[in-house]
Amino acid sequence: MNSKRLGEVGEFKIIEKIREKFLKGSGVEVGIGDDTAVLKVSNSKLLVTVDMLVEGVHFLPSISPADLGWKSLAVSLSDISAMGGKPLFSLLSLSLPSHLPEKWLDDFLAGWRELAELFGVSLVGGDLTKGERIIVDSIVLGEAEKPVLRSGARVGDRIYLTGSIGDSSAGLHCLERGLDYPNLIRKHLRPMPRVKEGIRIGESGKVHSMIDISDGLVGDLAHICEESGVGAVIYSDKLPLSADLLTFCREQALSAKEFALFGGEDYELLLTAEADLAEFFEFPLYEIGEIREGGGIFLHDNGEEKPIERRGFDHFR
Repeated sequence: MNSKRLGEVGEFKIIEKIREKFLKGSGVEVGIGDDTAVLKVSNSKLLVTVDMLVEGVHFLPSISPADLGWKSLAVSLSDISAMGGKPLFSLLSLSLPSHLPEKWLDDFLAGWRELAELFGVSLVGGDLTKGERIIVDSIVLGEAEKPVLRSGARVGDRIYLTGSIGDSSAGLHCLERGLDYPNLIRKHLRPMPRVKEGIRIGESGKVHSMIDISDGLVGDLAHICEESGVGAVIYSDKLPLSADLLTFCREQALSAKEFALFGGEDYELLLTAEADLAEFFEFPLYEIGEIREGGGIFLHDNGEEKPIERRGFDHFR
């Protein structure tokens, strides 16, 4: 069955298609179809985050529309989780070439909806325009009684991760070079934001600072250090590295530590708190370092401690 081009479908029928696919959820008084959405929130603090994904900059043109839909929402859900918050509502704006088939949009929306339904996040509005390449603008609103900020790290805090890192950037490496490591590729295309863990961490009141791993461990830890006025040391032998990453790096003669330290888009949570935090939660936490006085980030590796040159994704470099 042939799929119409978006230029043949038209803007208003596309909006109606989106409206039909996403039902109003809890807290949505007015959703898609009016000048603004009308939403009910509790007495908690409102969290708002926005992420723009541009074809050729944030994702490869070869990505499937369903994977792009999933990932576009995942990156914003992860930001809410990094504040210790609960995601509630989302908005989606799209700039799309008119020659795209209608099925592309159907598949994109299916990927977005699949992740949204996992965490009960309602789509309540957005915008649509024609463009030369695909641009996705994802907004998520959430709530937290006491948001966990980047600026709360204290000298003596331990540094923790919610899971392994480096897999996503290794997956991107595979996609760019045609290498067949499906588990790593899936980690890049369909990252799982730590929504439940973020909510639990926020409720606990035990975590002093937090961020998600989007730009790489060193780059994101640097954000915490700068905002908190502290320094940090990472112990390389404590980095959580997956069996998939270790196998890939051994077979390709690459460094797993390089992917872990400087790769991004894992969307694990990086947090600082007092010692023995891992015993408090029902999900794994990996202690990888310590917050110290001064500035800068140091790597303890093979008995030596050296400053780490900050690297990470920068849109303008």
